[in-house]
Amino acid sequence: MSQRLEQDEPANGNNTENESHSSSTTIPDSNTSMLFGKSSKLTRAPKPDITLGKTAPTRSATKATSSAPVVSLRSRGFWKILTKFDVSQTSAPGQMIIPKMFSGLFPTTTPSTGTGAGYQTEISFSLQFKDGKHTETVNDARYIHYTPKPGHPRPNTDNRFTFHNQTILVRLKRGDMLVFKLTRNPKVKFVIERLDATDNRYAALYKGIGQSYGMLP
Repeated sequence: MSQRLEQDEPANGNNTENESHSSSTTIPDSNTSMLFGKSSKLTRAPKPDITLGKTAPTRSATKATSSAPVVSLRSRGFWKILTKFDVSQTSAPGQMIIPKMFSGLFPTTTPSTGTGAGYQTEISFSLQFKDGKHTETVNDARYIHYTPKPGHPRPNTDNRFTFHNQTILVRLKRGDMLVFKLTRNPKVKFVIERLDATDNRYAALYKGIGQSYGMLP
């Protein structure tokens, strides 16, 4: 399957895939988070889905959920390396770009009221988030399809995902990998696990081939 390296942020232009920039990338080590170089200036984004306070909680301030549901995993899913935009706490905080090739793995979106700056459709669903020994159930994650208004300087549409959860957002950093695994539990759409560059599974999926996302084997 042909795949392309996505940019740090959605770029201006008519690229309908949203991940158009291509370059070779070496696998990051534990001291490297600058996977994708400098980012271009982001034009106006959709209204942020979460509100960040003046002081974001640290990782040590988050707690694992003790009553996480038991789920069984399918092999189907995908992985994605997080960009600067994906983990930004200022530009549409909490929202990350999802390559269009994976849109069929998410629930079908339903209409949402527009704000005058284009329109969006979105849907909420539940998932389980894992980060090492931390496990947390999220009941209001969202998948968003955003379409800018006619004449907008960034005319391409975006597919976005958000945990809609500030305590998870502050656990994520540029260069981390999120692994999205579909489940057989109708009440839990995905198990999403954060991997950093020191994890052997990160290297096994990334394979040093310069691609920032891909289907799970």
